[in-house]
Amino acid sequence: MCIRNIRHVLTLCLLFLAVFTILGAAQAQDNVTYFVSPTGSDQCSGTSQNANARPSSDACAFATIARALESARPGDTIAILPGIYREAIRPPTSGSPGRPITIKAQNGPGTVFFYGSVSTADRTWQPYAAYAQAGGQL
Repeated sequence: MCIRNIRHVLTLCLLFLAVFTILGAAQAQDNVTYFVSPTGSDQCSGTSQNANARPSSDACAFATIARALESARPGDTIAILPGIYREAIRPPTSGSPGRPITIKAQNGPGTVFFYGSVSTADRTWQPYAAYAQAGGQL
């Protein structure tokens, strides 16, 4: 009788272990890099630097930073291709501890220019949330 109870307990433990392993694997996602280009399209997947592809091919950059921010999840990167962007940047989501959402200039300093709806002449950069970071010297 005791051996039978031990088998049931071991079976239940293995079942719980299998369920939690499957759930953990389903929640783990690879980090994605989204690309933004003034000649891109917000109908694309945003996961390619190809700014001139047709939206029907799905392999092209987004046209707006706002669209990339809508798609970004914790741990993702938004790489902004050279150009002038006339939009305000308002992230709808934040990163998480150890998995910030990174926004960077793809080709380094002096290649990306923001002309949003609010003047930033008298303001300094402030992170939107505790788990956001900017890189590539935007």
